[in-house]
Amino acid sequence: MTQEIRWLRIEGEERPEWKDQLWVNFLTHMAQEKWELVSTAPLGGGDNSVYGIVAYFRQ
Repeated sequence: MTQEIRWLRIEGEERPEWKDQLWVNFLTHMAQEKWELVSTAPLGGGDNSVYGIVAYFRQ
């Protein structure tokens, strides 16, 4: 697992400007825009095949 963003989609739209940026920078940006992280869930087929996460934010 790395701290860099490999790919990011917001409401289904890919956001290439965040590629290779740190997750902490993205989360800080979201907080500055008044978005609150509500929950996260793994993306994948099981414990050993997680390939990402989905995050839910609210404003």
